[in-house]
Amino acid sequence: MRHKTQFASDNWSGLCPQALAALIEANDGFLAPYGSDVWSQKASAMLSQFFETEVQVYFVATGTAANALALAQLSMSTGAVICHPFAHILNDECGAPGFLNPGMGLTPCDGPEGKIDLASLSALLGRSIDLRHQHPSVLSLTQTTEVGTLYSEGELHLLTQYAARKGLKSHLDGARFMNAIVALDRSPADLTWRLGVDVLSLGVSKNGGGYGDAIIFFKSDLGKDFGYRVKQGGHLSAKMRLLAAPFLGLLENDVWRQNASHANQMARRLATRLEEEGVSLAFPCEANMVFVTLSSSAQLQLKAKGWVFNLPKEHGAARFVCGWNGDAVAVDLLARDIIEAVQGDGEETP
Repeated sequence: MRHKTQFASDNWSGLCPQALAALIEANDGFLAPYGSDVWSQKASAMLSQFFETEVQVYFVATGTAANALALAQLSMSTGAVICHPFAHILNDECGAPGFLNPGMGLTPCDGPEGKIDLASLSALLGRSIDLRHQHPSVLSLTQTTEVGTLYSEGELHLLTQYAARKGLKSHLDGARFMNAIVALDRSPADLTWRLGVDVLSLGVSKNGGGYGDAIIFFKSDLGKDFGYRVKQGGHLSAKMRLLAAPFLGLLENDVWRQNASHANQMARRLATRLEEEGVSLAFPCEANMVFVTLSSSAQLQLKAKGWVFNLPKEHGAARFVCGWNGDAVAVDLLARDIIEAVQGDGEETP
């Protein structure tokens, strides 16, 4: 059954053909479980090539598990993870980081356009800490951010280096990391370990991959005994090859880049159509997401036409996300409906 194209999230789409083909091929025959298979090993090797350095790779089923397990590894239970107030780990993971490392806290650190800024981080880390307070131990950044903006290479470098000087490890939530690589026209290495990122939660489900994510350790000592944590947390998959194979489908022949580029182009198309007709964006469109502040009336008009969208409580702007298989015709139809809803609405936006 074919469904109307939706833009509620880029994880509404299925696997891209190459990832699906890899999954089907990996499903054939009998192979060793728990990551001892050739598919898992080959995917791990390709990720080392992808990042131009030897990395430790752990495949897990969800992005929540990737973030929570990685952060649990980086911090003591008495520590705190610094993140933006919009961060997924703070608002959308049901306390998973603290569940997998009981006692570990999350400390918001603000900044414009969904990004922690250096001044805010410096002020936070400059506060006096005593035994009554959890000490900051990890800086967690999101790239692409929750509002579709991007940390520049320079911004990432300043933040991670400052965090390192203060004794913090750096974690990157990369659910849409591949969109950021393409938009910034930098290599995966340039935006991670070369800048001081210690651990990356790499998502592919939003880029046409399967349902698995990968935890990437750039320093082997930080990943010491991490396999036990994965097992204890319930994420050592018996049929690991089915998590790993779609990664190969994306990595081979740079399919990931084609998918991310198309998604970014569709988002830019939507943003351009809206801005040309005087519809202001709530945040800059820098990757594959577009945010528009809509009145209650405009929201109802769009919903009546069958559009599904999220309204994150952190800022209240409607989110529209373009995926790897975004359709230009559908993008133009959505733009037309948003423009009509905004321009034909006399109600003030919230």
